[in-house]
Order: sequence, then structure tokens, then C-alpha cells
Amino acid sequence: MPSLVRSFKKAPDLAALWILLCAFCSCAGWILSLLHELNGLGYIVAFALALGGFALWACTTEVGLRLPPASKLVRRFKRPLPLSFLILSTLAFVGGALHPPTNWDALTYRVPRVLHWLAEGRWHWIHTVFPRVNLRGCGFEWMMAPLIALTKTDRPFFLINFISFALMPGLFFMSLRGVGVRGRVAAQWMWILPAGYCFLLQAASLGNDLFAAFFALGAFAYGLRGRQQGRSGDLWLSMLAIALTTGVKANNLPLVLVWAVVVAPCWRLLSARPIATVSTALVCLLISFFPTAVLNSWYAGDWTGTKAEGFPPLRSPHPLARIEANSGVLFMQNFAPPVAPFAKWWNAQVAPSLASQAMTSEMGAFGQDMRESPVFRLDELAIEETTGMGLGACGLLLVSTIAALRFAWAQRSPTSGPSLGRRDAAQTRGRGRPRCAVSPSQAWVLAAIALTTLVFLAASFATEFEARLMSAYYPFLVVPFLLPLAHAQIVRQRWWRIAALAVAAMAIIPLALSPPRPLLPMLTIVKKLRQHGWSSPLAVRTERVYSAYSIRGEGLEPLTRLLPSDDKRLGFIGVDDPETSLWKPFGSRRVIDVCPVDTAAQLRAEGIRFIALHSPRFAEEFRIPVEQWCSEIGARTFQTLSLDLRAGEGPSEWRVVELQ
Repeated sequence: MPSLVRSFKKAPDLAALWILLCAFCSCAGWILSLLHELNGLGYIVAFALALGGFALWACTTEVGLRLPPASKLVRRFKRPLPLSFLILSTLAFVGGALHPPTNWDALTYRVPRVLHWLAEGRWHWIHTVFPRVNLRGCGFEWMMAPLIALTKTDRPFFLINFISFALMPGLFFMSLRGVGVRGRVAAQWMWILPAGYCFLLQAASLGNDLFAAFFALGAFAYGLRGRQQGRSGDLWLSMLAIALTTGVKANNLPLVLVWAVVVAPCWRLLSARPIATVSTALVCLLISFFPTAVLNSWYAGDWTGTKAEGFPPLRSPHPLARIEANSGVLFMQNFAPPVAPFAKWWNAQVAPSLASQAMTSEMGAFGQDMRESPVFRLDELAIEETTGMGLGACGLLLVSTIAALRFAWAQRSPTSGPSLGRRDAAQTRGRGRPRCAVSPSQAWVLAAIALTTLVFLAASFATEFEARLMSAYYPFLVVPFLLPLAHAQIVRQRWWRIAALAVAAMAIIPLALSPPRPLLPMLTIVKKLRQHGWSSPLAVRTERVYSAYSIRGEGLEPLTRLLPSDDKRLGFIGVDDPETSLWKPFGSRRVIDVCPVDTAAQLRAEGIRFIALHSPRFAEEFRIPVEQWCSEIGARTFQTLSLDLRAGEGPSEWRVVELQ
């Protein structure tokens, strides 16, 4: 595989290896499940075989991983922007190392589904009242599975996202240069764009949006390089990366169109190696969303899973209304400041007004949904669940683009750069107008980016998570803003360099104050301030938020302390509740999801004696009082506890019932 060998010897080497490792973990998860060997021993054998095969291949092809010398790295990180990225990466790593995982989605269904699979020795459709456990893509979970199986802890999980984040600058440089952005411009923006809050705040989290964005960026970068340099190895890596993008999150499926436009001219290069290309394509099917789609169709009757989750259909009668509403939500969330002390006023005065304006006659029930949901709500602090690129990166990008266009207009110079690696100076005629050099190849890529964005906006529900869910699209959306040639002059300006450093410095604020992983002892600081007279509602809310996040990772552990030490099987009824803590320490207990329709005989056949449940949500979701359900299955309340898991809801009752 000489083409693939050459691709390893070109930067970024580690990004290619990381893509291959992630693809291997996804393949290993499905194959070990098929063999009923999804356990620590199975992973040890799989990794041993993979390392042996890689070593044999490396020896026969004389491949070597060439890393830049240490002196070059030192010189690189002496420059201001690379140094700022290094500081942000270090702070993110420290936050992940000091704090346990607290991402809500990870605690409620991503980690639990892996624990269920490992307990069963294979992937299986989990019997549960929380359908999200079964319906989502498995790309991120297949990375966690070997870590749980081999280490029995969740503390190393943050490394999955951290490694992806650390490798993003090189991929940003490759993709920007490949699409025609000037080298000087790409060399500056490659350090700024990863500092977008949606990437930075997930760098040590268990959110899978950054993880998917890394693969989308890798597919774009390696596809462009393979197209320009005629390397089939790069194209195969690009195929693996775009498959992993969809395998992590299904809402990234429209991005396949952008990738297809990039690699379509290389079909002869791929067809020249048919066996390798077909083999790679089969691997891509296995690591993409395809297996999950097939299983969803088989078990839930819908490949997307929306029917099983009970989501309403797209009720907007006019697609343009949905695009308009989602665009407004994304604009607000992406330009939100890192700290917003005026958030309370905004949420009381401005957000309802924006929701009312968004509710047009064409939107119908969709507009009513927007009025009732907090889509235009502003957080006091940028958090990973609701943030986009952030005010710093978006503001600098917008100002730089305006300055570049004004400079080009004044100088009567071309406003866009080389097309996919070639200088194409086609000009538009017109007195007093700047020349334009967008080539057909660039135009096709830009059109594909625009179309995929419109598809996402037309198909997406307007929620407070809209900006985060679009994380994988941002590496493509920045391309048209950075194409003007005059950016090469703008990045040399003193004001721009100061502004770029200010953006990096601004990113430290949400990173250091992030409720899941604060780098300062925020609870202690807030308590001290309250003791000295700070008694505003903001102080109370701040203390509640940091307190709730500090115990979220072990939120349900108090329930396990109520159980007899010899009881190793626990029933659980939960809908969007942090089940992970019931399994800790991993390997010591088996948690079995229970449905209210299960009979007492079925529960006893599973060896279940105790069942943990959230009393208020049980009555709300299943329309039956807990006491009535207990009497039907012959159970009694064993213990009740008040647990505070969500800062916005307050303490609520949890109950452990015992089968008689």
C-alpha cells in the first residue's frame, strides 16, 4: 500500500493513525459482539492481532512514522497563536484529569449502553423504557468499550475527545489549504478555529459532537489532499473518516454530499485499486450509521429511530419557515458571549419577543413549539450543551472577512484564492468591481456546503442545543469566509494579531469556569462570597449549578448504599436519568432495565429483588402511581431518598422498592 505509506509520512501523521484506530475499535466492537466475546479478553486478543499485523506490514513496507523534531516544535509553540492553543489544550487536559465525567447524555445512555453490552458479552437491543439507549449511533461508544473492559473505570474517557481536539489544527490547515485558502491565512486560523467554544468545552468531555467534527474535518482534509496529489491512501482515509462521522451522529449524514463532491473526480484513482477500494467500502459500512439503521429498522420499524422516541413529525407546512427560524437560533447561539451578566434580563424581555416574531403564519404548530421552548434563551456562562463557535471566533471571522473584502475593493485585487491547489484567476468584468476567482471546482464545493446546511436547517427541530448539534458543519461553513485573497494582508495587521490573541484569552473564561470541570474552586469561592454578603439570586443559582455538577457523576450512588452487600443485581426504571453511577464500581453489579409492564415472574426470573426508580417521573411518564404499580407486582417501598441531580429542577424523590 505505497499510497497509504506516503500519506503516513505527510503531516498530520497522528491524525491518520487516530482515524485508523477509531475505525478499528468500531469494527472490533461489532465483530466481537457477533462472536459473543465483547469483553476484556476479546479486546486483548483483537488488539494483539491488530498490532502484530501492523508491525508485520510496517516491516515489509518499510513504513515509519515521521514526527517533527523537538526543536521545530519548540520554535512553533514560541509563536503567540500556537502557544495560546497549547495553553488552552493544557487547561482542557487538566480539567478532564481532575474531574470525573459529567456529560448528561453520556451518563444517561452512552456509558450505560456499553455497560449493558459488556455484561451480555455482545451488542443487544436493551429492554428499556428509554429508547435512546438503543437508537443512537455507536461510534463513540465503541471507543469507550475497550477502556471499560480493560480499566474498569470511566476516568480515561476524556482522552477520546482530547486527542481529537489536539489533532484538529493540522486538519484545519490541510482542509483550508486544499480548498484554496492562502497558506499564511490557514497557518493563522488553524489555531483559532479549534478554540471555538463547541470544540474547546468538549475537549475533555464525553460529548460526541467534537468527536464527529474531527472526522468530518478529516474526511474533508484527506479527500482534498488525495484529490490534489493523486494518493489513493488519502482517499481511503477520507472514506473511513466520513463513515465514522455518520457512525457517531446520524444528523451528520448530509455532510456525505460535501465529501462526495470533493472525491468524485478521483473515481478513476479509486477504481484502479478495486480490491482495496471495495474492502475499504465494506469497512466503511460497518463503522458508519448503517448497522444502527438496519437494527433500528428491525427492532423499531424506523431506521432513524424517531418513531420509537416519540418525536413529532416535521409539522412546519413551509420549509423556508423552519430554515428561517433555525438560522435565527444559530446566529444568536454562535454570537453569544462567554459570560452574559445580562442573561436574566434577556430571558425575561428579549427571548419571548424573538420567539413571538419567529411565530409566523407559515410556521403553524412549529411556531407554537418555538414559543413554548427556550430556544432564544441565553445562559449566564457558555456551556458545552448549548454553545456554538462563540462570540470570539465568530466575531473575528466576520470582522476579518469584512476587512478583507474592503481591502480587495480598495486595491482592485482578486477576492478569492487558488482553486483546490491551482491558481485560477478568472475575472468578472465590471467597472470599479474587484475581480473574482471562484473556479468551477470551488463553486461545486461551496454549493454542496450550502445545500447540506440548508438540509440540516430544514430538517432540524429548533432547540436550545441547535448550535452544538451543528458542530461538525462549522469546519465547512468557515471556508467561504476565508477564501478572499486579501485575508493574507489582514492577518499581517497588528490589530488583527491583537484581536486573535484576545479571542484566545476570551476562550479561557468559559474553560476555567465550566461547571462540569472548573479549574478554580468555584464552590468554595461562591460560599465565601455569600458569607461576606453576596446574597443575590445569581449567587444562589451559581452555587446550585456548581454543586449539582460536582456530584452528577455519582448522582445515584446513594441508592446503591441502601442495598445489601451481597445483592449484585439491581432493577432500574429511568427515563433520561444518570444510570451510570448505579454500575460503579464497574464490574461489581449488574443493572437490569425494567419496564412497568414486566410481571413479577419475569423480574424474579432475572434475579431482581430491588428496583430503583424516580417517583415523580415514573408517575408522569407511565400515568400510574408508584404505589399502585408496586401492589400489582407485589413489591413494597424499601427506602426513599431525596437527590439533587439537575440544577434547574431541585431535589426530587427517588425510591428503592423490594419484591416480596
